[in-house]
Amino acid sequence: MLAEARRHRGYGLFGMSKYSSSIHPKELVKRVLYTMLCEDAYLHAASNIVILWPYAISAEQRPERVRLGRHQYKVEIISRPKGKKSSDVVVGFAIIVSLSLHTERDF
Repeated sequence: MLAEARRHRGYGLFGMSKYSSSIHPKELVKRVLYTMLCEDAYLHAASNIVILWPYAISAEQRPERVRLGRHQYKVEIISRPKGKKSSDVVVGFAIIVSLSLHTERDF
């Protein structure tokens, strides 16, 4: 991911949410994406959105696409290897994000 970002000019976005086993994984991913939304950049135009999951997660539970409003986001979830200490935080990175024009339609 970082190697790809080095080859292109663009901005990155970062987001996070507290992990809770009582919340469905798709909802947790939405919460991370909400924290990444801002009026200065187009999250929906990111070339790659990666979510770092604090625990092992099965393929059936991994959301590949999440819809927020009129945009659909493709996400890649990378889970922490077994045996590693967890931080109980779900972290997201979006790379090569275009800047917005600061219009009402943009946000």
